[in-house]
Amino acid sequence: MSCNRGLAESWEQPDPLTWVFHLRDGVRFHDGRPLEAEDVAYTIRSLIDGLAGDGKGRRVCRGG
Repeated sequence: MSCNRGLAESWEQPDPLTWVFHLRDGVRFHDGRPLEAEDVAYTIRSLIDGLAGDGKGRRVCRGG
């Protein structure tokens, strides 16, 4: 997996199936809601499952 810094200050992979992301403090969505770990987990699961889209109903990647 290739990652660029943005929402995470750092990350580590303690084993082949586990990633640990250390999220930046103070990150908020456009509506002011704070970014939480579950938001990131949901996005990653969506990418893996091939459910993530581009906002126009098109998938941006395929999982599995």
